[in-house]
Amino acid sequence: LQKKIEQQFTTYVMNFKELEDNLINKRLGEMESRLMARLEQLSSRIESDFDQKLGKAKRESGDGQSSLSNEISDLASAIANQRNEFDMVSCRFNALIVVSYRSLCQIFSFN
Repeated sequence: LQKKIEQQFTTYVMNFKELEDNLINKRLGEMESRLMARLEQLSSRIESDFDQKLGKAKRESGDGQSSLSNEISDLASAIANQRNEFDMVSCRFNALIVVSYRSLCQIFSFN
């Protein structure tokens, strides 16, 4: 009877872990989708700003080339910052998965 109880408990824990993994993966997929959508929105906004500033720079006389170079540099920095922010968020979520998994393993004495 004791062995059967242990087997049932082990089965329950494994099913629970699988359910948790599926839920975590689903939530991470949803978060990643939202982050990618946000990144796409920001990229579109940056491209739009770039197009507007490019048109403005073409209309300006004299130092238009220098102004355009500065704007391109600013936009490139903004894009790099957004990509870095996305990478940091992605790393945090991956770390959260690892911590959650380790916590579950400790709770249920798995390794």
